[in-house]
Amino acid sequence: MDLAEFSKNLGSDKPAPGGGAAGGLTLSLAAACAQKAMVFSKPENYDEIQKFLEDIRLDGLHFCEEDQRTFIEWQKARKLPKDTDEQKRSEERRVGKEC
Repeated sequence: MDLAEFSKNLGSDKPAPGGGAAGGLTLSLAAACAQKAMVFSKPENYDEIQKFLEDIRLDGLHFCEEDQRTFIEWQKARKLPKDTDEQKRSEERRVGKEC
């Protein structure tokens, strides 16, 4: 999904992306902005800081994607049958594993 679609879906009634995904994307973009600043300032420990920021940037993207995936899975799990105690326990275990 490109940024225009992400932004449109974020402001819609669709279940995902939501606030967690937006937070992950924000983290990634902030790290990328810091990387850009580093390119022009070239501090003494440039390579170390760039690696640190790259890890944060990639983690933010991962958090963004995982938040969307896990929310959809959680939503699906909530729709499973819950008529018996065993079904309820089974659903609780499944939701716990998915999230």
